[in-house]
Order: sequence, then structure tokens, then C-alpha cells
Amino acid sequence: MKEKIWCIIRPNLENGEILNIGIMGTGFFVSENKFVTAHHLLNESVFVKNKLYNNDYIILQNILGNRIKIDLHNNINYYPDKDLTSIVFDEKFEYFEMEENVNKNEEVKNLGFPSAHIKDLFSIKNNKFNINKVVEQNGNILEVINNFSSRSNDVNIEKKKVIVTNYASFIGFSGGPLLNKKGKAIGMMSMLVPKGNDNLSGKVLAISICEIV
Repeated sequence: MKEKIWCIIRPNLENGEILNIGIMGTGFFVSENKFVTAHHLLNESVFVKNKLYNNDYIILQNILGNRIKIDLHNNINYYPDKDLTSIVFDEKFEYFEMEENVNKNEEVKNLGFPSAHIKDLFSIKNNKFNINKVVEQNGNILEVINNFSSRSNDVNIEKKKVIVTNYASFIGFSGGPLLNKKGKAIGMMSMLVPKGNDNLSGKVLAISICEIV
């Protein structure tokens, strides 16, 4: 299963060589050629060079060492109203089966690459880097909301079905799959519920898979 989890990596380049990297988040395939992740981490701005990153492409890599380079020439579609970016490839990849039916209190887990643990997750040697592990979080569904809207920092969700878990999450997990106990994708990790939302504040929210396919 963990080979189906892709880390989204922004490289800092000098003369074509990778000096260092930053973990942007996580993504996964929902069909043999359609990749999805969160819009707030993968959008047009990440292909623009800045003081920290001298890059014109982004890297997708899984724990097996499979690597995909993407740039603005790829077939990328942005859906900010559901915090979604999708990329369609010509090649075929392993993907997660999906399940749209979910229930409150159902056991769930998510997998990804928390950026705070970058030194443990990655090793770089001779301009090559390896993913050492994929991190897993576990819990239950706290709430399913059919018409959720939120404008919080860089995430703007408009009247979408979402799944709220009973646990918090960390930077780097965004864009990864929320899985049921059968290992099927029921959602895509998005954001923490903003303050002021009763007992849901601070819990992690996933966009329902029915909004993604």
C-alpha cells in the first residue's frame, strides 16, 4: 500500500544538481493515470523560482524510488473551491480503489510525509535521495458534513462534502488519501478545521472522494 503514496517534493537546484529539497505534501492516484493532491500545496506558484527554491519542476516520488517530474507542460487542472489539483498522465500507475459510502465513528487512517520529520524521512547522497519511510495516522470519523464552506489562510472550500476525523494532523500530510479499514480511499486530506467550529476545531478535514472523482 505504501508504494501508492507519493511525496511531493520541491527541489532547490544549482547547475542542474539538487542542493536540498522541501516536502510540499502528499498525493495519490485515483485511477491508473489520474493523480490528485491538495490545491493549497500544488498550484501555479510552486513553479515560480524564489529565494528558497531555484526550480522549474516538481518531483513526485514513492518509497520504491519511482520518480515523476512535473512542470507546467503537464496536464494539470486546478479546483481551488474543493482544494484539489489533479494531473493526468499518459503512463499508468498503481492506484487506490475508492469508496463513497462512509459512516460516523468508522475507523480510518491516512499516510503521508510530515515535513517536520524530513531528516528521518529522507536521505540524500550523490545528488540522489531516498524515502526511508511513510508515516501513518489512525483514528475515527468524527463527523460527515455535506455542505461545508471555509475560507482559512490558503484554503477556500465552497459547499463541499467533507469528512472530519477525531484527530489533528501536520504539515506534509495534506493531499494524501484518507483510507477506510479496507484500504479504500474515502477522501483527500485537506486542512485543520478553523477555530469557532464547536468541537470540530483543530481536527483534520478531508475532502470526500465523491467530490474528487
